[in-house]
This record gives sequence, structure tokens and C-alpha cells, in this order.
Amino acid sequence: MISIIPEFYGFSIQELENIVESENDTNNKPEIDIDYKRELETLKIALIKNGYNELNPIAPKPFLDGELTNNLRIGDYSEAFFVINIRIKDSDVFQTRDAVEKYAFELYKSIATIRIDINSFVLSIFVEIEGDKQRNIFMRLNRKDLKELILRNFTAKDFVNGIENKLFDELYRDL
Repeated sequence: MISIIPEFYGFSIQELENIVESENDTNNKPEIDIDYKRELETLKIALIKNGYNELNPIAPKPFLDGELTNNLRIGDYSEAFFVINIRIKDSDVFQTRDAVEKYAFELYKSIATIRIDINSFVLSIFVEIEGDKQRNIFMRLNRKDLKELILRNFTAKDFVNGIENKLFDELYRDL
């Protein structure tokens, strides 16, 4: 009896590891039918309930000396793709980047709390300063990286710097 219990425990650990490996192995996974449109609609509704009213196109959010609108692309997409338009009059470049980083950080933290079957999140941010051309900031995170970054208790700047898949217009780079 004493020799069986440790052996059983060893087999249980091995079985658990095999289950985790098989769940992570996409080649052995059967095709799961996910209604991505419904998942994206659920995400949008949850974000609006969390105060992101700018996802409603008729309710822009005041942002610096202008406004921000956010449009979550809804359809049969396996990725949540947010198109964020920021129109400002005359804000400082440093102030603008800081405000964008804070908005992205807060939005990503809210997304992380919502349980949906979508695991990739893109923010495509277009910043238009009056009298200047439109500038783009792009960020993509998968759920695993998002949770890891949030657990580090970063500031907004550290969080954005920790995102590997990002691109800043030259105006906002290296600030």
C-alpha cells in the first residue's frame, strides 16, 4: 500500500502534464467552432459597461484638448481589432504619448478581466494633431503576454515598453 500511493501520485502528475501539453499542441486539437462575432460583441458590451462609452461612435471621449473615438471591428475575426481615432488641437508630443500609453494600459487591463474566447488584441491608434498629418501607433498582444505584463505591476509607460509587437510613428518613438 505504501509503495502504491507515491506511484499513483507520480502517474497523476504525468497525466496532468500530458493534458497540459496536449492542450497547448494545436496539431492535436480538434477544430473548435467559436462564434467570433458573438465573442467580439460580448467584449464590446462588457467594455461599455466598464465605462468605455467611446466605443459608441456618437459618444467620443474627451482626450487632452480634443477627443477620442474607439471602434472595435465586429465580424468573424479571431482577433479583437480596435481602431482608435484621436483628434487633438495643440498638445505636446510628450503629453500625447503619455496619454496614449495610459489609455492603452487601462484598456488592456480591462480587456484582461473579460472572459472571452479571443486571445489576440490589437490597438491601431491614429493621432491627428490639427495642422499636421495623421500619425499611427500600433500594439498587438496575445492574452498570455497581456497577463504576464499586468502581473508585473508596471506603470503605463513600462507596460507599453514591455509590448514586443508595437510600432510608433517616428514622432512618438524614443520618447
